[in-house]
Amino acid sequence: MTLIDGLGHDIDRVQKPKQLRAPNPALAFILDIALIALFSALVFVGVNFPSYYKIAMFRINPEKFAKNVETTVSFALPKDVSQLPDNSIIISKIGVAAPIVWDVKETEIMSALESGVAHLAGSGKPDAGKNIFLTGHSSNYWWSAGNYKTVFALLPELKEKDEILLTRDGAISRYEVEKILEVKKSEVGDYLITDGERLTIMTCVPVGTNLRRLLVIAELVL
Repeated sequence: MTLIDGLGHDIDRVQKPKQLRAPNPALAFILDIALIALFSALVFVGVNFPSYYKIAMFRINPEKFAKNVETTVSFALPKDVSQLPDNSIIISKIGVAAPIVWDVKETEIMSALESGVAHLAGSGKPDAGKNIFLTGHSSNYWWSAGNYKTVFALLPELKEKDEILLTRDGAISRYEVEKILEVKKSEVGDYLITDGERLTIMTCVPVGTNLRRLLVIAELVL
Protein backbone atom coordinates (compact mmCIF):
# COMPACT_ATOMS: atom_id res chain seq x y z
CA MET A 1 0.00 0.00 0.00
CA THR A 2 1.28 3.43 -0.92
CA LEU A 3 0.05 6.61 0.72
CA ILE A 4 -1.13 9.50 -1.47
CA ASP A 5 1.84 11.69 -0.51
CA GLY A 6 4.25 9.01 -1.67
CA LEU A 7 5.67 8.21 1.73
CA GLY A 8 4.71 4.54 1.52
CA HIS A 9 4.66 2.71 4.77
CA ASP A 10 7.25 4.99 6.49
CA ILE A 11 4.82 6.28 9.09
CA ASP A 12 7.59 8.17 10.93
CA ARG A 13 7.86 10.63 8.06
CA VAL A 14 4.21 11.58 8.16
CA GLN A 15 3.88 15.10 9.64
CA LYS A 16 1.28 15.76 12.24
CA PRO A 17 -1.03 18.68 11.48
CA LYS A 18 -0.08 21.91 13.29
CA GLN A 19 -2.28 22.82 16.20
CA LEU A 20 -4.01 26.19 15.91
CA ARG A 21 -3.23 28.61 18.69
CA ALA A 22 -6.12 29.63 20.84
CA PRO A 23 -7.07 33.28 20.30
CA ASN A 24 -5.70 35.73 22.86
CA PRO A 25 -8.72 37.22 24.68
CA ALA A 26 -6.82 40.37 25.67
CA LEU A 27 -5.65 41.02 22.11
CA ALA A 28 -9.13 40.38 20.72
CA PHE A 29 -10.57 42.86 23.23
CA ILE A 30 -8.02 45.51 22.26
CA LEU A 31 -8.77 45.04 18.56
CA ASP A 32 -12.50 45.35 19.21
CA ILE A 33 -11.97 48.58 21.14
CA ALA A 34 -9.74 49.94 18.37
CA LEU A 35 -12.36 49.17 15.72
CA ILE A 36 -15.09 50.79 17.79
CA ALA A 37 -12.91 53.87 18.33
CA LEU A 38 -12.10 54.10 14.62
CA PHE A 39 -15.76 53.75 13.65
CA SER A 40 -16.78 56.38 16.23
CA ALA A 41 -14.11 58.77 14.95
CA LEU A 42 -15.32 58.35 11.36
CA VAL A 43 -18.92 58.99 12.41
CA PHE A 44 -17.86 62.05 14.44
CA VAL A 45 -15.92 63.55 11.53
CA GLY A 46 -18.76 62.77 9.14
CA VAL A 47 -21.36 64.47 11.30
CA ASN A 48 -19.15 67.54 11.84
CA PHE A 49 -17.49 67.56 8.43
CA PRO A 50 -18.57 71.11 7.43
CA SER A 51 -16.93 72.60 10.54
CA TYR A 52 -13.71 70.64 10.25
CA TYR A 53 -13.52 71.37 6.53
CA LYS A 54 -13.82 75.09 7.31
CA ILE A 55 -11.08 74.82 9.92
CA ALA A 56 -8.79 72.99 7.47
CA MET A 57 -9.38 75.59 4.75
CA PHE A 58 -8.64 78.40 7.21
CA ARG A 59 -5.35 76.81 8.18
CA ILE A 60 -4.41 76.54 4.50
CA ASN A 61 -5.45 80.04 3.42
CA PRO A 62 -6.64 82.32 6.25
CA GLU A 63 -6.46 85.44 4.08
CA LYS A 64 -9.24 84.10 1.87
CA PHE A 65 -11.75 84.21 4.73
CA ALA A 66 -11.16 87.90 5.45
CA LYS A 67 -11.25 88.72 1.75
CA ASN A 68 -14.57 86.90 1.32
CA VAL A 69 -16.18 88.95 4.08
CA GLU A 70 -14.72 92.21 2.82
CA THR A 71 -16.12 91.44 -0.62
CA THR A 72 -19.52 90.48 0.75
CA VAL A 73 -20.04 93.52 2.94
CA SER A 74 -17.72 95.87 1.03
CA PHE A 75 -15.77 97.10 3.99
CA ALA A 76 -12.29 97.93 5.02
CA LEU A 77 -13.50 99.87 8.03
CA PRO A 78 -15.99 101.91 6.00
CA LYS A 79 -17.10 105.37 6.93
CA ASP A 80 -20.48 104.67 5.37
CA VAL A 81 -22.33 102.37 7.76
CA SER A 82 -24.99 101.72 5.12
CA GLN A 83 -22.47 99.45 3.38
CA LEU A 84 -22.76 96.97 6.25
CA PRO A 85 -25.67 94.58 6.85
CA ASP A 86 -27.73 95.90 9.75
CA ASN A 87 -28.19 93.96 13.00
CA SER A 88 -25.18 91.78 12.30
CA ILE A 89 -21.88 90.62 13.73
CA ILE A 90 -18.86 90.89 11.45
CA ILE A 91 -15.50 89.29 12.23
CA SER A 92 -13.40 89.78 9.14
CA LYS A 93 -10.48 87.60 10.22
CA ILE A 94 -12.53 84.40 10.38
CA GLY A 95 -15.05 85.21 7.66
CA VAL A 96 -18.08 85.84 9.87
CA ALA A 97 -20.87 88.09 8.62
CA ALA A 98 -24.03 86.86 10.31
CA PRO A 99 -27.33 88.34 11.44
CA ILE A 100 -28.01 88.79 15.14
CA VAL A 101 -31.33 87.60 16.55
CA TRP A 102 -31.92 90.01 19.42
CA ASP A 103 -33.52 89.32 22.83
CA VAL A 104 -33.61 85.53 22.71
CA LYS A 105 -34.81 83.72 25.81
CA GLU A 106 -32.58 80.91 27.03
CA THR A 107 -35.24 78.31 26.19
CA GLU A 108 -35.44 79.57 22.59
CA ILE A 109 -31.74 79.80 21.76
CA MET A 110 -31.52 76.59 19.73
CA SER A 111 -34.31 77.63 17.37
CA ALA A 112 -32.90 81.17 17.08
CA LEU A 113 -29.51 79.78 16.01
CA GLU A 114 -31.12 78.55 12.79
CA SER A 115 -31.38 82.20 11.76
CA GLY A 116 -27.98 83.48 12.89
CA VAL A 117 -26.26 84.41 16.15
CA ALA A 118 -28.42 84.65 19.29
CA HIS A 119 -28.34 87.62 21.67
CA LEU A 120 -29.24 86.56 25.20
CA ALA A 121 -32.30 88.42 26.44
CA GLY A 122 -31.49 90.66 29.39
CA SER A 123 -27.86 91.18 28.41
CA GLY A 124 -26.67 94.49 27.02
CA LYS A 125 -26.90 96.04 23.58
CA PRO A 126 -24.51 98.43 21.84
CA ASP A 127 -24.26 101.81 23.59
CA ALA A 128 -26.21 100.56 26.62
CA GLY A 129 -23.15 100.32 28.89
CA LYS A 130 -23.65 96.62 29.68
CA ASN A 131 -22.24 93.25 28.68
CA ILE A 132 -23.51 92.13 25.26
CA PHE A 133 -23.77 88.34 25.30
CA LEU A 134 -23.93 86.49 21.97
CA THR A 135 -23.80 82.78 21.21
CA GLY A 136 -23.65 80.68 18.05
CA HIS A 137 -22.89 77.19 16.79
CA SER A 138 -19.35 75.93 16.30
CA SER A 139 -20.91 72.86 14.70
CA ASN A 140 -24.28 71.19 14.37
CA TYR A 141 -25.73 68.27 12.44
CA TRP A 142 -25.19 69.11 8.77
CA TRP A 143 -28.73 67.97 7.97
CA SER A 144 -30.29 70.33 10.55
CA ALA A 145 -32.19 73.44 9.51
CA GLY A 146 -30.45 76.79 9.17
CA ASN A 147 -27.43 78.26 7.40
CA TYR A 148 -25.36 79.13 10.47
CA LYS A 149 -24.39 75.70 11.82
CA THR A 150 -20.66 76.51 11.57
CA VAL A 151 -20.76 80.27 12.11
CA PHE A 152 -18.32 80.16 15.07
CA ALA A 153 -16.26 77.11 14.06
CA LEU A 154 -13.24 79.41 13.70
CA LEU A 155 -13.80 81.42 16.87
CA PRO A 156 -10.84 79.67 18.60
CA GLU A 157 -8.59 81.17 15.90
CA LEU A 158 -9.08 84.71 17.21
CA LYS A 159 -6.26 86.45 19.04
CA GLU A 160 -5.94 89.52 21.23
CA LYS A 161 -6.57 92.81 19.39
CA ASP A 162 -8.57 91.15 16.60
CA GLU A 163 -11.51 93.32 15.60
CA ILE A 164 -15.21 92.56 15.89
CA LEU A 165 -17.96 94.79 14.52
CA LEU A 166 -21.60 94.94 15.58
CA THR A 167 -24.28 96.81 13.68
CA ARG A 168 -27.67 97.71 15.09
CA ASP A 169 -30.32 100.13 13.89
CA GLY A 170 -27.96 101.78 11.44
CA ALA A 171 -25.10 102.28 13.94
CA ILE A 172 -21.77 100.47 14.13
CA SER A 173 -19.79 99.50 17.25
CA ARG A 174 -16.19 98.33 17.20
CA TYR A 175 -14.63 95.93 19.69
CA GLU A 176 -11.18 94.44 20.16
CA VAL A 177 -10.58 90.99 21.61
CA GLU A 178 -9.18 91.29 25.12
CA LYS A 179 -9.00 87.63 26.12
CA ILE A 180 -10.14 84.15 25.15
CA LEU A 181 -10.83 81.41 27.65
CA GLU A 182 -12.48 78.02 28.04
CA VAL A 183 -14.85 77.41 30.92
CA LYS A 184 -17.28 74.78 32.14
CA LYS A 185 -20.94 75.25 31.26
CA SER A 186 -21.67 75.85 34.93
CA GLU A 187 -19.17 78.75 34.98
CA VAL A 188 -20.70 80.76 32.12
CA GLY A 189 -22.95 82.70 34.51
CA ASP A 190 -19.87 84.31 36.05
CA TYR A 191 -19.27 86.18 32.78
CA LEU A 192 -22.77 87.51 32.10
CA ILE A 193 -22.51 90.73 34.12
CA THR A 194 -19.69 93.23 33.68
CA ASP A 195 -18.90 96.80 34.63
CA GLY A 196 -19.38 98.92 31.53
CA GLU A 197 -19.93 97.87 27.94
CA ARG A 198 -18.26 94.68 26.81
CA LEU A 199 -18.91 92.03 24.19
CA THR A 200 -18.87 88.36 25.14
CA ILE A 201 -19.23 85.67 22.48
CA MET A 202 -19.76 82.03 23.40
CA THR A 203 -19.60 78.77 21.48
CA CYS A 204 -19.07 75.09 22.29
CA VAL A 205 -15.63 73.46 22.21
CA PRO A 206 -13.99 71.22 21.22
CA VAL A 207 -15.73 71.76 17.90
CA GLY A 208 -18.43 69.16 17.46
CA THR A 209 -18.87 68.56 21.21
CA ASN A 210 -20.77 70.10 24.08
CA LEU A 211 -18.04 69.57 26.68
CA ARG A 212 -16.89 73.13 27.38
CA ARG A 213 -17.59 76.73 26.41
CA LEU A 214 -15.23 79.07 24.61
CA LEU A 215 -15.66 82.71 25.61
CA VAL A 216 -14.26 85.55 23.53
CA ILE A 217 -14.33 88.75 25.56
CA ALA A 218 -13.89 92.02 23.67
CA GLU A 219 -13.64 95.62 24.82
CA LEU A 220 -15.37 98.57 23.18
CA VAL A 221 -13.06 100.68 21.02
CA LEU A 222 -13.91 104.34 21.50
